[in-house]
Amino acid sequence: MASLEIKNLSKKYDGAAEYIIKDLDLSVEKGEFLALLGKSGCGKTTLLRLICGFESHSEGEIILNGKVISSGNTWVPPEKRNIGMVFQDYALFPNMTAWGNVAFAVRKKKKRISKTDKMLKLMEIYDVKDKYPHQLSGGQQQRVAIARALIRKPDILLLDEPFSNLDLDIRAAVREEIRRILRKVNSTVILVTHDQAEALSISQRIAVLHEGKIQQIASPYEIYNRPANIFVAEFVGKANVFEGIAGDADAILCKFGIVQSKDSIPYRKGTPVKFIIRPENVVIGNEGEMKGVIANYKYLGTHYDVMISVNGQNNAEQQIAAIIPGEGEVRINQEIRFNLYIKSHHHVFAKI
Repeated sequence: MASLEIKNLSKKYDGAAEYIIKDLDLSVEKGEFLALLGKSGCGKTTLLRLICGFESHSEGEIILNGKVISSGNTWVPPEKRNIGMVFQDYALFPNMTAWGNVAFAVRKKKKRISKTDKMLKLMEIYDVKDKYPHQLSGGQQQRVAIARALIRKPDILLLDEPFSNLDLDIRAAVREEIRRILRKVNSTVILVTHDQAEALSISQRIAVLHEGKIQQIASPYEIYNRPANIFVAEFVGKANVFEGIAGDADAILCKFGIVQSKDSIPYRKGTPVKFIIRPENVVIGNEGEMKGVIANYKYLGTHYDVMISVNGQNNAEQQIAAIIPGEGEVRINQEIRFNLYIKSHHHVFAKI
């Protein structure tokens, strides 16, 4: 049985012309770590608030552990849903220590000390238990907030952009530690984020939202390598986007010439298409049939992220993102030869 099921969920605010969430279906398994990924304003946080019961929806139903908690004729208040929520700003009590913030969520006084100490040790913050929020680092504050949510053993834990306030140099390390701890306790987790790298690296599945609708739900590998539509293809990861005309079997004619695909393209010859080429699929080499110059680059040690400026038909300029191994030096305006390579038919879409 799924831990959480959402069926035909819609939400429109009073006076608004458009739905912020429309006919949304979602199923989350027990113990699963799901990321809700999308741009600001796509409905991610609204969906969390609907699940928690902080807001009511217009249509549909929400089912938790087989029990309807919200529908047209059923309403379970937030405090009775057994759902843990960690907000972007952590919402810690400033006048309580780390220990006090976590202990506040323990209802039974007899177990308060033992349960709080155990949770602080699990979250690896027992050594700062006597410090107040303003004395803690961002990562420590985050762990206190998660500990406070977990100590009540929620059926599902909701995380709303929990890493966005952390400095970039520690964000990756902290989120990996949090993922390890949450897997250890087998929590069912929904993470809201607009950070693609975060969603790809931490979750078991990703649900990509756009304008209140789920565009695709799949594993990080599937989302990146087999996007369901052009929005997902462009939004998740870096992508060079081109327009062209489907040719014979595995070829597309575009303004740079003929581009080959690894496998057959599922469109009739002459069909207008859009296609993406990831930077890693721009093949650099002296035998390349296309040429351009390096317009910009970023050296990352193992490789360069470069932008190649290319002139196509009618002298129309386009910049193409590519990756160059880091063993040699590159320079601005350096001439470079390359080929474009479509990795899969999953990266080709009919132009609408």
